[in-house]
Formats: sequence, structure tokens, C-alpha cells
Amino acid sequence: MTDSVQKVMNVAETFLPSYLTPAQKEDLVSELRKFPNIVNYYLSSGFEDEALQGDVWSNFEIINFDSGDRRACSGIILSNSCDISPDNERHLPVNNVLFAPLLSLDKLKNFLSANQVPVGKVESIFQGIKSQSNTSTFFLPGMPGVIEDSVVLLSDVHVVPASYFKENCKKSLTLSMHGFYIFLIKLSIHFCRFNERVYRF
Repeated sequence: MTDSVQKVMNVAETFLPSYLTPAQKEDLVSELRKFPNIVNYYLSSGFEDEALQGDVWSNFEIINFDSGDRRACSGIILSNSCDISPDNERHLPVNNVLFAPLLSLDKLKNFLSANQVPVGKVESIFQGIKSQSNTSTFFLPGMPGVIEDSVVLLSDVHVVPASYFKENCKKSLTLSMHGFYIFLIKLSIHFCRFNERVYRF
């Protein structure tokens, strides 16, 4: 585990959501302390009709900037849950849903091998991904019949129009509170580097 992940994990316990009951907070802290050996990443049911940050949905569409080619993929929602909720009244419209595609670990392994990355280096990369210690990725354990072991590259960010999302995309799974909190921590580390050591004075 990297120092960055460990530090944020420690801070996370201080800023648990206020809406949780004491028992729920205790459960969340207990599970986070098992990191990176958290097993319960997903909910088995619930929120089927809601689009939540951290959800995995199918049929997102990626457009190649250079060629204009399009392809469908599964992806994880990066947009804030409140921002994309149709129930929230707003003065400025939400035009897009932000997401990052899922990449199966098998496909990643084939890509690295094809680019002649040494086997030892591949194993090190995969260890960092699966332990969630790689700050630029988020690991999603496989769920039979839903997704394979997959990784999200947090720098590979795309958008689809909210209207396209509503009409075409389908929910695959929802992160549990434990999985969602790990996801938030990884987003915070990747996009918000408070310890970047650049003195902007």
C-alpha cells in the first residue's frame, strides 16, 4: 500500500458521512481497516432505477478523437450522484454524464505482453492494481455473470450526453458503502493532490 493511500484511509475515518448511524459507521470503519482485503464491494440489490457515482453501467459509447470511430463499452460513473439525478431542481442543466471505461485484467495483460513489458513488471503492475495501491487506477473484482476482474484507468475519462445515457445505458452493479468509500478515496488521491509539493506563491 502506498503512503498516499494509507494517509487518506486514516483521514477517511475522521470524515465519515454524518447520515450514518453509529452502527453503520462502526461497520464501515471496521471494513476499511481490512483494506486492501475488502471483499464486499457490491450491493446484491437496491438502487436499480438510480444512477449513482461509482455505478457500473453498460452501453456507454466512446468516440475516437482522431478517427471518429465509436464503440460501446461498460464504464463506471464519475459524475456526482446529485448532479445527474433528474429529481434535483437546478438552474443550469446537466448535459453530460462523466464516466471511465472498464478494462478487463485479461485484456490489460495481453496489451502489456504485446508491448513486451517484462513478466516481472506485469506482475508488479497487477499487484498494485489489485491492492488498490496504484493511485491512477481503481480495481473492480469480478462478479460472475456481470463483469470480469477489471480495472478503471482514472485518467481515461469520457462523456456521453445525459439524454443518450438515459435512453441507452443499463445498470450492471452498484458499489456497496465499503466499495464506494474506497472509490471516493481513489478519486480524491488521483484528482486532488494536496501533497503535490509545488509552491504556488
